[in-house]
Amino acid sequence: MSQASCRLAIDVGGTFTDVVLVDDGSAEVWFAKILSTPADPSEGSLTGAGEILQRTGISSAAVRDVVHATTVATNAVLEGKGARTGMIATAGFRDALEMGREARYDIYDLGLRMPAPLVPRQRRMEVNERVDFDGNVLTPLDEGQVADVLTQLVRDAGIESLAICLLHGYAHPAHEVRVAEIVARLYPNLTVSVSHQVSAEVREFERTSTTVVDAYVKPLVQTYVGRLNKGLADLGMRQEASMMLSHGGIGPASDVADTFPVRMIESGPAAGAIAAAHFAREALEQPDAIAFDMGGTTAKISVIQDGEPAITHEFEVGHVHRFKRGSGFPLQISAIELLEIGAGGGSIAHVNDLGLLNVGPKSAGADPGPVCYARGGAQPTVTDADLLLGYLDPAHFLGGDMALDEDAVKAAIEADIAGRLDMSVEQIAWGIHDVVNESMAAAIRAHGAEKGIDLRNFAMIAFGGAGPVHAYALARKLGLRRLLCPFGAGVASAIGCLAALPAVELVTAYFARLDAVDWGLVGDHYLAMRRGDNGSSYISGDLADWLEDQK
Repeated sequence: MSQASCRLAIDVGGTFTDVVLVDDGSAEVWFAKILSTPADPSEGSLTGAGEILQRTGISSAAVRDVVHATTVATNAVLEGKGARTGMIATAGFRDALEMGREARYDIYDLGLRMPAPLVPRQRRMEVNERVDFDGNVLTPLDEGQVADVLTQLVRDAGIESLAICLLHGYAHPAHEVRVAEIVARLYPNLTVSVSHQVSAEVREFERTSTTVVDAYVKPLVQTYVGRLNKGLADLGMRQEASMMLSHGGIGPASDVADTFPVRMIESGPAAGAIAAAHFAREALEQPDAIAFDMGGTTAKISVIQDGEPAITHEFEVGHVHRFKRGSGFPLQISAIELLEIGAGGGSIAHVNDLGLLNVGPKSAGADPGPVCYARGGAQPTVTDADLLLGYLDPAHFLGGDMALDEDAVKAAIEADIAGRLDMSVEQIAWGIHDVVNESMAAAIRAHGAEKGIDLRNFAMIAFGGAGPVHAYALARKLGLRRLLCPFGAGVASAIGCLAALPAVELVTAYFARLDAVDWGLVGDHYLAMRRGDNGSSYISGDLADWLEDQK
């Protein structure tokens, strides 16, 4: 093995943490899969890294790159465990965050709930200033008021992080820049997110929401990345980790944490889509495919066309209703477009009020997990059904490292479901398996119809811990002709981390009628972004020397 010829990828999922080690010199690949540690995801990551190095006998000095995907930012939003955050807004606009789009995501739900703002009203302060949409200053910034407001937020409200969201800040950043300078002078240890840097685009509510989420997760992500890099160094790694980003590229983890951690919200699912695109191009030589990633909690679908996953420039996190668009916090950033379905290996089967067998969306997760894990789970899940049907080998699950209890599954189905349906345990297991497959197929058909795509001409790339188990039945329901379950399908998202390239996202706003566009000015904007003049990127050093532009 040549010096420093290995690359390491770590993908933290809701149930398992996947680790992949690749030696580029010998083309050897090693996998490890361990249960995630939700209380401290870095613990599972470092345990997995240490385990795979010990098992292979490879020195940590031989590892030149470490790429990481994690749900830590997403979980902070979902669980409400982010930083105590404050917000400074233009006078009269602090409630834009709570008013939102003033649209109902479900017009028939009389008890409609919206997600509680990450920054409550008492921590949203206003300052006198006003800029119009063209960037003209209508009211100068009251700097004295900024200092007074900061005193209220930091000393009285005890905030740990601050979102600066001034009206039309993308068109005239000077006021936001000045507020940030005052913050740095008065409270240098306060974490700050500035809207024209996080999302330099129109749409006041979406830009504010994106900036607030960024501020909310930033201290936690910074702490997490610091702990991860220290743990890697303790293992003997000389290279700090890179982070998988929502748009499918990677960037230095410490830079991502310090600048725009909101861009790593969908890092794990993005890695899976990148892996699927790689397999479609290289293994099947087919540019159009469906990436089917079924894990322990959810199934995620990405449509790949012309060899690349579809990209969206707005998505949501922290849904009140996980699968209803409009019920979460909008994020105005680039991300690989994903269809999320409440169907995973840990999805719980139950009988509804009509006496019908349903599966999900509630999941047993990693703790307690499916009944067969013998970790305290009592409700039968998709994984339990797959075990009874013979899709899983109880003696060789997780490479033989984890025994599965088939008798406990039978007892759980008997106690929880069989009595209500008057069916045998085996019939119920098949019913669970078929119901979850049909639920996924229906959602994928609808997604294809919305995009105007005939998916029957697409191949399916199935991966994730439960993906290959359900792929064949799902592909038949969808009428697909080609199916690939790649080598290492259970750790494909980690493989995707190693297939991803360094990338940065640059955004600026320019308004003009199409018949009056000043193309010289457009070019100036582009060159300013390329240089990183607007502070919206971490382009520096070697990256700037070989960066390829996609315009």
